[in-house]
Parts: sequence; C-alpha cells; structure tokens
Amino acid sequence: MADQETERVIVGQYVCLPNPCTTEPCLPGMAYAVECEGQAYFLTLGGRWSPENRAWSGWVPVEGDQLKVAGRVTQSVDRRGARYATIEARSVTLVA
Repeated sequence: MADQETERVIVGQYVCLPNPCTTEPCLPGMAYAVECEGQAYFLTLGGRWSPENRAWSGWVPVEGDQLKVAGRVTQSVDRRGARYATIEARSVTLVA
C-alpha cells in the first residue's frame, strides 16, 4: 500500500535486488533499482518494475553505473511490513 508520493531526482548506483513481497504468497524475483544514500529505489514504468534490464533513450545501463533518475517516488510497505520505495522514471541518464 502506497503512503507517500513525491517528485524527486536521485543519483545513485544501478543494481539488481530481490523484489519486495507484494503478493500472498510472496513470489521470489529480482528487479532493477538505484541505490542512493542507503535507500534502494525500484525503477518502474507504468507502475511495474522489471527483472529485465531495459533500454532508456536508446542505451542500456550496466550494473554499477551511476544514474540520475527523475520521477515520482512512492514509499510503500510490503506484505511482510517492510518499507520499500519505487521511482516511476520520467528520465534516466548516465552520470559521467
């Protein structure tokens, strides 16, 4: 359940992490995120995260890349009570 949304720009490292538990029973999987200041933001498009590495404006990031992501951040709580964040990406760029 979402409890807070804000527009933000985050800069952090591109990673692939275990996805939050959002179903009953919990379905294991991985999803791409950007880690910034100890917080992981799962990248979403159309409200969905993906276990597939996707292209952004014609280029595909590599795990470990530093990315700048602008979009709507939503703070939520999964089925186990753990907090997690998503960012509905409006733009994703590589930080040189």
